[in-house]
Amino acid sequence: PREVVPALGEARGRLDLEAELARQGHTLEAKLEGRARGLALAPARPTVDAAFTVDLTPARLTTTASVSGPEVGAVTLRHQGRPPARMDSGPAWQASLHHGLLEALTVDLHQLSLASAQAAVGQPLVATGEVDGQLQVDGSRTRAWVMGRSLRINKADAPQASLRIDAGHDPGRAFARAALDGAPFGTGTVSATISAPRELLDTTAWAEVDHRAVQALRADLSGLHLSLLARLGLAPELEGLATARLVARDHLHALDADVTVERVRVPQVPGEWSAESRARLVPTPGGAPGEGDLTLALDLRRNARAVAHLAARAPLPLDRIIQAPALAQDIPLEADAQIEALPLPALAQAAGVAPTMMQGALTASVAVAGTARAPRGQAVVRLDDLVLGETRFPRARLDARLRGRRVAARLSLEDQAGGALDADAEAGLDPGPVQANLRATGLELGAVSRMGLLPVGMDGRLFADVHVQGPPAELWPEGWAEVRELRLVFSQAALQPVREGLARLELGPRTARVTMSGGSGGGKLDFSADANVPVEAPVTFTAKAKMQKYPVAAGGSLVRVDLEANAEGKRDADGTSVQVRLQDGFVHVPEEKAEDLHPIEAPEDVVYVDTLPGGKGRTRVRTSSVAAGPPTVVHIETVAPIDVRGGPVDAALEVELDAKAAGGKSALTGRVLTTDGALTLFRRRYIIERAQLIFDGQDPPDPRVSVRLRHDFPTLTFTVMVEGTANQPEVSFDASPSRYSQGELLSIFLGTDPEDLGKKDDRSVSQQAVGAVAGLLVGRLQEQLGQALPIDTLDVELGDTTTGAGTRVTLGKWITRKLFLAYRYKFQADTQVENDSEAVVQYRFLPGWMVEVILGLVRNDAELVWMKRF
Repeated sequence: PREVVPALGEARGRLDLEAELARQGHTLEAKLEGRARGLALAPARPTVDAAFTVDLTPARLTTTASVSGPEVGAVTLRHQGRPPARMDSGPAWQASLHHGLLEALTVDLHQLSLASAQAAVGQPLVATGEVDGQLQVDGSRTRAWVMGRSLRINKADAPQASLRIDAGHDPGRAFARAALDGAPFGTGTVSATISAPRELLDTTAWAEVDHRAVQALRADLSGLHLSLLARLGLAPELEGLATARLVARDHLHALDADVTVERVRVPQVPGEWSAESRARLVPTPGGAPGEGDLTLALDLRRNARAVAHLAARAPLPLDRIIQAPALAQDIPLEADAQIEALPLPALAQAAGVAPTMMQGALTASVAVAGTARAPRGQAVVRLDDLVLGETRFPRARLDARLRGRRVAARLSLEDQAGGALDADAEAGLDPGPVQANLRATGLELGAVSRMGLLPVGMDGRLFADVHVQGPPAELWPEGWAEVRELRLVFSQAALQPVREGLARLELGPRTARVTMSGGSGGGKLDFSADANVPVEAPVTFTAKAKMQKYPVAAGGSLVRVDLEANAEGKRDADGTSVQVRLQDGFVHVPEEKAEDLHPIEAPEDVVYVDTLPGGKGRTRVRTSSVAAGPPTVVHIETVAPIDVRGGPVDAALEVELDAKAAGGKSALTGRVLTTDGALTLFRRRYIIERAQLIFDGQDPPDPRVSVRLRHDFPTLTFTVMVEGTANQPEVSFDASPSRYSQGELLSIFLGTDPEDLGKKDDRSVSQQAVGAVAGLLVGRLQEQLGQALPIDTLDVELGDTTTGAGTRVTLGKWITRKLFLAYRYKFQADTQVENDSEAVVQYRFLPGWMVEVILGLVRNDAELVWMKRF
């Protein structure tokens, strides 16, 4: 069947079908009977049994159908009607919907599981619960009811509720009523009666139904917990109760609506809030039908004290506006608002900003009059005791004026250290000339940055004189802006913060120049960029950056970078392209010791908040997609290799990468490689024969790895190879001459001298594996202890169950290149015949010759050893 009906997809089950069909002229006779058992539309979906019958004669059409399953519930259908005379005509069947085809129809729902029903058809889970119901059509009369029990909105995480809906249709009239019961959903009822077409399925007549068909509409809701709205994502996190009432009549020409919320508590904002809103629409005395007067009011209280009042009044010729919506532009209106000492944390919470980032109170007075086409008004906003982050602003005021279609505004700010900002602007509500001016003298930027209003973490003092004037399509600011005492925290934590820097922006006629200089930890960073921004031609730009001993976090160490980078590019309708060239690069990896490390502490210019702008907590999300739009292509290459010297590294890097972002996806291609250098691992110096990362455009990037390291011992050449990808590397070892097992090669890599592998190893494979893992962990521990303790080696030799030998731990120190001292402790030692604690002295005096002396309380030994491999 899937070859005939592709929509069946991965459906499973058994279907039986019997059909008889006869045609004579324009009439048809048919009998259809079908049964399905164990039907599932896809694997892992609930199974159902189904059956249907169709009996068609020239005088009668009878249909039955049922679907049921232990997990889903049951749905049954029964139908009778008269078919059209021309049974081979589609329009005739459509017309018969109004002339006897639906003489009788009954649909029953019995314990229908919403969760299973959604799963059966492959829909995401939205709600759970059980539903019973019935739909009955009897000639021109229609009645329906649905009862939902144990209902729960999936993402609301709320207790169960019940809902009943009753609806009906008689010729010329339709009605519906819904009742909800269940805290914290609250309780509520909604009922409506409208004038309706005589025929229920007359779609043409239904399309002409409008607001004038409403005979009565009423809604009552009480005990709604506001926390439910937050769970549904419809409102910020609040506590409180809401009550609402709506009554409409006379074809919606008269309306009463009230909404009250009380006992509201806002997180991190002290006090209890309440609000009342009212809307009234009454027919205009002596006015034409459909003419009304609308009034709106809102009162907000905190701890029973009024903090805000809003009132608005306007005539509302509802019928005329619906027929000609443009008339709304010329309706006269009046509105005024008074706000008195409204706490700013409450506004911050409503705006999705952490309430702790904003303190103070807002006082405002707003008055608006006129029409939407020609409004006039004035607003004064004052912020008292304003504190943003840790910065206090003794003066903060906004004045705005609306006259005709022009808006003028002025903003004044002054911080606690005497820094100030003054800005004014004037623009039209319609396209037209714009003018604005901004002047700043030492304004602190830290507060603005900490609120997340800047793309990077920036602090310092702003000085500026910028102005803009002209039509919106050709606007370009001119002037200058400067940030002194700059402290800059980069979004990429590897680059250390700039401290005591200076940044300057110079804006000329369609040109811009940015310069920045600063230091960190004794290093220096300089940056400059120039751009030409013509009205129509492509934007072109160049940039240059220079680092001098600048600290960069890499692999747990703080390296010093000397580097020059030059970039040039352009941006037009086809996208953005950038060429970056790296030159004169040098990376110094320091020989760090434990006493050289700085204590771990938070930078002084970092502030921790509970939430970010938008009201959501910080979430780390790995993504490589970007917003869809014209592509951005960046090419990065090294003009000369970048030297990486110091510590365990001595190498030269070459880079050639292409990054492209387009259509919401990104790709990185190219390679980073070194063909010359050395690397120290487990206190051995390896020659880098090959090391490269190859990026092939995967999203997200997972470069291929190809590394080959070589170390030359007196008696063999040892090779380490790493292949695969960065996420799944594969490490292997090789030696020449090739006479070692993989366990021995791993032991050599972890620090064992090949000359010490001459002893027979009778341990089992599992013991060798445990020893290899232990050696790896011990090697890492040795590296860490070596920074804090005066030792060179830490060797753990696991016990052997086959011989009864216990585990041995040895700590050693090279006094000279030939003299080695160590302390060895043996666990489970038989102190009657052997030492549990020993002092070891080794002296190498000729190639292959060594004297070893072991001193202990039970016995002393001395050995003269000559080693040579064949």
